[in-house]
Amino acid sequence: MPDLLVVGCSATAITYYNTVLVPAAYHGTAAAHGAVRSNVATWSAVSLPVLPFTISSMALGLLVAFRTNQSTSRYHEARLIWGDLVNSVRDLARQINVWIPRVGERNRLTPTPTDDGSSGGHACTATADTDTNCVRRLYWRSAEHQRIGQLLKAFPVALNFHLCDDGGHRTMTPTQLAADGAIEAEFYAEMLDVWGGDADNPDFRRIVTAFRTADDHAPLAVLMKLSEALQRHQVDPVFEREMDRQVKRLTAVLGGCERLLRTPIPPSFTRHTSRSLTLWCNLLPFALWPETGWATVPVSLMVTFVLLGIEDIGVQIENPFHNLPLRQYQTAVHASVDALLTDPR
Repeated sequence: MPDLLVVGCSATAITYYNTVLVPAAYHGTAAAHGAVRSNVATWSAVSLPVLPFTISSMALGLLVAFRTNQSTSRYHEARLIWGDLVNSVRDLARQINVWIPRVGERNRLTPTPTDDGSSGGHACTATADTDTNCVRRLYWRSAEHQRIGQLLKAFPVALNFHLCDDGGHRTMTPTQLAADGAIEAEFYAEMLDVWGGDADNPDFRRIVTAFRTADDHAPLAVLMKLSEALQRHQVDPVFEREMDRQVKRLTAVLGGCERLLRTPIPPSFTRHTSRSLTLWCNLLPFALWPETGWATVPVSLMVTFVLLGIEDIGVQIENPFHNLPLRQYQTAVHASVDALLTDPR
């Protein structure tokens, strides 16, 4: 941390000057004039009174506490918003499972793939429940459930990439992120997994196109396709309104995330807090030296580390989407959709 290094250098310079150079200058002057001047060392030492630091520490503490509290509130609100996203998807998937009829159900087993990706020449049958060469896979309960379920899975993926420049890929280096098309390729691959490798699906193509177009909006494209899919079914108006209410909750989730993303803490407040804290910490060794002597250096570093650490925490969590485990929430949504809209076969 550069600021901590600067404070350490300042404390070391002040301590060395007051405890080494001043006594050496005093003894040299006394020897040259043949007199003892006991007040030279005290007069030449550099220090400041403690009272100004005691008074200013109250105001500085309020600044740092307010900055950190604001960032923590944003972090907490973002977590609640994503929690509402998970709950909304679960409620909508449950309602779809109950209120939208199942047609075109699939009943089949998938053979266990070998190391080379083939099925090993073993054909599974629908009655092969005890066949050890077959594994149970998850299958959508109907074509309608499949389309809606894929759109529900796609929404947190699109929102994650919409909020984070790296799409939640924290292990990607700046060089990889800067590469042309790197993020687009990651988005395409994740969406392709959602659609089971069906690159010709019209919903998939529309959402990918929306992400690649600067003037378009991938999460809104997902919600639009989801509304279209829900309106295709003739269900009771009461059920239809209830499902639309869940889509509105997802829209509110999107709006809440964008509000946090596009409304940061005022930069002027952040700069004022940082400058005040840096000045206070750099002047602190002047007030500590008369009381702590050589211990001025470690004490100054300890106090500075604590204060700058608190301020740095506030800066780091100001954008909560770079700190929250969004991919973990995304996985929870996918697991919930699978549990409610698919069957093991």
